[in-house]
Amino acid sequence: MHRARLAWAIGAGLVIAWTLAGLHFDHTNEPWLPKFALVAAAAAPLFFVLMWTGLGLAGGAQWWKNDVGVNLVWLEIAAICDNGLLAWAVVFNHGILNTPYLAWTFVGGLLAGAIIITWRSVIFFRADLFRRRGENQE
Repeated sequence: MHRARLAWAIGAGLVIAWTLAGLHFDHTNEPWLPKFALVAAAAAPLFFVLMWTGLGLAGGAQWWKNDVGVNLVWLEIAAICDNGLLAWAVVFNHGILNTPYLAWTFVGGLLAGAIIITWRSVIFFRADLFRRRGENQE
């Protein structure tokens, strides 16, 4: 319970910091910030997937052995596609996704994210159903 409270407090602090920073953001003085944010938004999920895969290969948490882990990794891959394409467009192509393939990859990544989150809802609903069935059998 302590970790959950700590996570909620950290999350609330980050939302407050994000809001306060947004009140003072001036894109003319920090033109590098959106580019940095997009690259970080693409790199963070990639790092997470690589780190978790490395831990699994070393004998730790093997995400590929359960549906929740697979779902989390797929959602990270969708985020890498979306954020990576936006980062590429902003950093190298003047903010333009100017081919049908690039545009579809971006839109497809958004749709994939929505489908993956819906899939996660089904996973959690099914897990709760199994839990309830187990309680009724005792």
